[in-house]
Amino acid sequence: MDQPFAPDTPQSPEVLVQSFYADPHVFDILHTPGTANEVNGLERICQKFARTSGDVTWLEPACGTGRYLRVAAGRGINVVGFDTSSDMIEYAQRRIPTGKGAGTSSLFVGDMVSFTPPVKANSIDMSFNTINTIRHLETDDAMLAHFECTRRVLKRGGIYVVGVSITDYVHERETEDVWHARRGHVHVDQAVQYLPPEDPNTRTEIVCSIMTVTTPKTTQQIESRYTLRTYDRTQWDTLMHKVGFRRLAAITEWGDEMDPPRWGYTIEVLSPV
Repeated sequence: MDQPFAPDTPQSPEVLVQSFYADPHVFDILHTPGTANEVNGLERICQKFARTSGDVTWLEPACGTGRYLRVAAGRGINVVGFDTSSDMIEYAQRRIPTGKGAGTSSLFVGDMVSFTPPVKANSIDMSFNTINTIRHLETDDAMLAHFECTRRVLKRGGIYVVGVSITDYVHERETEDVWHARRGHVHVDQAVQYLPPEDPNTRTEIVCSIMTVTTPKTTQQIESRYTLRTYDRTQWDTLMHKVGFRRLAAITEWGDEMDPPRWGYTIEVLSPV
């Protein structure tokens, strides 16, 4: 049980320059709110678009703390997940449901371009990657390797659900997201700036994050900066053709179909050709 903190004199925040991904507990606090509803949407997507048989198994590449997978496993869905961070995987393993009524789970340290094995061929009904994580892959060769691994692990009739922000190099401007979350005595606030490419040929979006972690005794400010590869609509569709996947539908996070947007965030349901 959390113990109450004694009040303390406010101090200037300790500033850390590190990845906001470095602390699994803080990362999980920030991202977990709303996860159950997102998994509701993933279940609807799987039921609507996957044409598979047998027990259902989901795969999440770059699963982080496993927030989606632990909700899905708690609902009896078999889950597989991996991440390059051993700290994230250890955190996910500690929190994944087990026992009566829970789905099976396999969580391991792995890379998005080489995960077969340990993921078995023809074992996955739905793979999903909904929060632009795929854009951390920096080259078309890396994307080709990732999609080839995905093709191998999907069952016949399986699907890959990808969330991706499509760029408009002419009209897109700098944007900002602000997030707030709390668990017990810990408050986490994050402001993220997205800087589109000044030169479209670089195909690099710069992401600047300032995250503030506050307890009754301490305040930390975590500053980080990273890049994401950009795709306009033509580049994305060309890549899908190149990797041998086709779009079954563009959808909202709740599973409702929509027209593929010319730019902006979209979730696409993909299937091997």
